[in-house]
Amino acid sequence: MKLWFCLYMASICICASAQKRGSAYSRFLAEQTSPYLLSQKLTAGLPSERAKVVSILSWITDNIAYNTGILYAIPKKAPIIYPNVGASEPDTLTPLNDYVAENVLRRRVAVCDGYARLFASLCFHAGIRAELVTGYVRTDKNRAGTRFRSNHTWNAVRIDSTWHLLDATWASGYVTYGSNQFVTHYNPRYLLTPPAEFIKDHYPEDLRWTLLPAAPALPEFAIVPFRYQAFLKFRIRAFAPVSGTIEAAAGDTILIEMQTELKEKSLVVTAQPVSDSLLQAAEKILTGGSVQGDKVVVSHVVTAGDGEWLHVLYNGEPVLRYRLRLQQARLLSYQPLVQ
Repeated sequence: MKLWFCLYMASICICASAQKRGSAYSRFLAEQTSPYLLSQKLTAGLPSERAKVVSILSWITDNIAYNTGILYAIPKKAPIIYPNVGASEPDTLTPLNDYVAENVLRRRVAVCDGYARLFASLCFHAGIRAELVTGYVRTDKNRAGTRFRSNHTWNAVRIDSTWHLLDATWASGYVTYGSNQFVTHYNPRYLLTPPAEFIKDHYPEDLRWTLLPAAPALPEFAIVPFRYQAFLKFRIRAFAPVSGTIEAAAGDTILIEMQTELKEKSLVVTAQPVSDSLLQAAEKILTGGSVQGDKVVVSHVVTAGDGEWLHVLYNGEPVLRYRLRLQQARLLSYQPLVQ
């Protein structure tokens, strides 16, 4: 009886101690604003990189809410440089991902950029490589032909030497139709999703991040070309051709025309994949194409070696991407500017 009583009291003490540690651990995670300390706690003792990634994403989906306030925000003339944060700029010694992550952890709300940077920051402090990917996503608010441009940010993460795709924002929940209320609801579909499935609603600016041997052209290409983020940056008001798919034969000359209020106008068209070396070369071109008032026109002669994509660079940055279909020799018609 005495032995049983001692064992009983010992079990009570152990349970109370475990509850106390569990409570302290939960409180630590709930109050933590340091990406480094949070990452260490979330990944400590886990046996694999995959387990660490799952732990990080699970915590984000359980604790960060989508900032629906941005849906009602009145646009301001001054550009917002750092999403999810205040007016102050980050310390030059603090990486941008960590700076945004700290603000997200303090506020516990974010938009897609905040979700992606928080995930990347936590992975970095766990010794796992993660990249931000920007591009186009299909939502019920997209209107065909008007919004085929970059509108979202997600991640690629390297696990055991292999890249995988995930979307921390879409994995966290959804916004109700009409009332625009965020509902926390973990969606495993957007964790380490097979590339062939991910491409159905996520289309990256950099086609390498499709993680597919050949990036498919979405149906939206038949309506308008893909618009990079820089399309808005350079305040492009009109462009031609209007169709996102250009049919041409080797020897044809394709004319690309743009209209903008900016004085500096350099337009480059290339069938080469967009790379760092290509962008560096394009930045050095001070004038490209024929400038006519607020318009600039550049020509591209199609060759048999051209690939499936035609990239348009404005002032050294990609702004449009067309799909190029090589046909038999014929006369290529010209289309007017589209607003």
